[in-house]
Order: sequence, then C-alpha cells, then structure tokens
Amino acid sequence: MSDILETLQCATGLIKTWGQSRLPRGSTLAEALTLNGIPFWDAFAVELARIYMPAALTSSSDISQIIRPYLSRAKHTLRAFVHKRSTHGCSTWPVGQTILCLGFSDYMYRDVLQPVANLLAEHPDSRVVSLSDKSWHKANQSSCQNVLHQTVWQH
Repeated sequence: MSDILETLQCATGLIKTWGQSRLPRGSTLAEALTLNGIPFWDAFAVELARIYMPAALTSSSDISQIIRPYLSRAKHTLRAFVHKRSTHGCSTWPVGQTILCLGFSDYMYRDVLQPVANLLAEHPDSRVVSLSDKSWHKANQSSCQNVLHQTVWQH
C-alpha cells in the first residue's frame, strides 16, 4: 500500500512543480492557463496527478516515451487556443495579397530572383517581399522601390 501512496505523492509533487514553473513571459504555467478567470490548470493537474503520472511512474517503460504524446498534444492544443493565428501574419508584412520571393543566397538573389522581383513589382497592385536568412546589404542599391526586403528573423 505504501508504494501506491508514494507514487501518488510523487505525481502530485511533480504536477505542483510544473504548475509553479515560470514561463519566459514571467507568469507560472498555472497562471498562463487561467483564461477569462477559468483556471484550466487546476482541472488538468487533477487528471495528470490522478491518472497519467501514476501510470507513467509505475510503468517499466521510459517515462518520457509514455508521457510525451499527452504533453505534446496538450501543448499544441493550448498554444492554438491561446495564440489564435490568422492570415494577417506579422505586423511588418504588407497588407493584401503579396508575392513572396525566397532569396537563398546573395548571388542567387542578385542573378536570378532580383530581376524577377523587379518585374513583378512593376505591376500597380503588386506587393513583393524578398525574404532571406540574413540582412540585405546590397539588394536595396539595385532593386526596385516596390520590393520589400526582410529576413526570416523579422517574423
């Protein structure tokens, strides 16, 4: 009987620690999962401590392999719930339909993609964004004014 109590106490301690863990924004996990005054973490914590953690702790398999699918699914569900994505994207992205040109390297952009981007930008209703993994030092010198140069790090 003491093994069962020890397992439940261990599971409860782990869940309590997770709930009190600080997230990068400074709030705890329990605080982050309180939406519109509803403490979702309190409901999740009971189920985790009562069912999932004891099963994972008493299993002979690796605990990370057992609990990972549940935590991963919960993480993605909560992220989708809290951070509702839209087609509006980033604030630096142009409004309306935009043509995206991927500049994988300086010479590829200069020799191949820049003339295409310039031609596309000549159309009155077109918005062209050239995206690269590093800043565009030389691109602005010989590029059309209607081509916006951004890095993936801006998004």
